[in-house]
Amino acid sequence: MFLRLLAAGRDVYTKVSWPRRAHEVRRTLDIGGVQPIERVSFVVADRDNETGRLDAAAGCEFVDDRIRVRG
Repeated sequence: MFLRLLAAGRDVYTKVSWPRRAHEVRRTLDIGGVQPIERVSFVVADRDNETGRLDAAAGCEFVDDRIRVRG
């Protein structure tokens, strides 16, 4: 969904739990050739904090709030 939204010309905001994750995700997108990367913004929010999650979604037209857990 993330890449399809960018391809459709939409701005994408994504939540990360730590500020350093934003750098890692941005680097991965750049290596993968995702453009335009400047339309990707990051919000730092604790996945267990409902207020942070609501703040991250404020003003968004569409929200996909799946939590992925690495094993």
